[in-house]
Amino acid sequence: MMLKVLYWVLTLVDVFVALIILISALSHRLLNAVYISRGYSIGLLIAGIGFMLQVAINVPFLLFDVILTPYQSSFFIFKDIGIGIVTISYCIHPPSTNLPSSKKFPHKRAAK
Repeated sequence: MMLKVLYWVLTLVDVFVALIILISALSHRLLNAVYISRGYSIGLLIAGIGFMLQVAINVPFLLFDVILTPYQSSFFIFKDIGIGIVTISYCIHPPSTNLPSSKKFPHKRAAK
């Protein structure tokens, strides 16, 4: 019984995390940002898909009491690949320190 509750909690957490990752990967700000590499978006999408596939692995146990080990279906590797792509993108193209400012202050001219 306790194992089933743990799987329900893990499944709900995975769904919540996957939705956050997928929404952030597809957000307008991230896709149009000049100072962020496309590898971040691609890596986040793959990691989000990996979380959703992990949910799909947990569903047979929750509904039918069939235990699938991760080695029977190699979908768990999507999370690792996605995080690896984000890490490699960060190492190759780190985010720029010259971020566009949202507020531009007018320069005051010196009095003559």
